[in-house]
Amino acid sequence: EWKNIEITKLILSELGKPESLIKFVEDRLGHDRRYAIDSTKIQTELGWSPKYTFETGIRETIKWYKANQNWLTAVSPAQPVAVPTSALSGV
Repeated sequence: EWKNIEITKLILSELGKPESLIKFVEDRLGHDRRYAIDSTKIQTELGWSPKYTFETGIRETIKWYKANQNWLTAVSPAQPVAVPTSALSGV
């Protein structure tokens, strides 16, 4: 189980960005306190197992987005997203 702050720090580290970019905000009303995922049932019933660890999956995902920025720009909405493109510049 990962905390949001841990995931955020991992992503910033992979992007070579400082943790000072993290901005703490007030919790929204009714926000989820935690997200728990357990793959025991699919492993038991179907013999499935994850191909990548969480950390490797995040790293591979970031690598894909960096390699496919033109495609991402073409399919992304015109509205800004949670992570501004300026945070990815020079990456």
